[in-house]
Amino acid sequence: MVLVEDGATDLDKPISEYLTRWELPDGEFDCSGVTVRRLLSHMSG
Repeated sequence: MVLVEDGATDLDKPISEYLTRWELPDGEFDCSGVTVRRLLSHMSG
C-alpha cells in the first residue's frame, strides 16, 4: 500500500504490467482481470 500511496503502482492495472521475470500462463480466462487489488484481496482466481 506504500507503493500505491507513493504513486508507484495502481491497484487496478493488470499485474502483467508490473511483472518482469514471470508472466501469467495462457488459459481460458482473461489475464487482464488479475490486478494488484484482486491479488491483495485473494480474488484473482
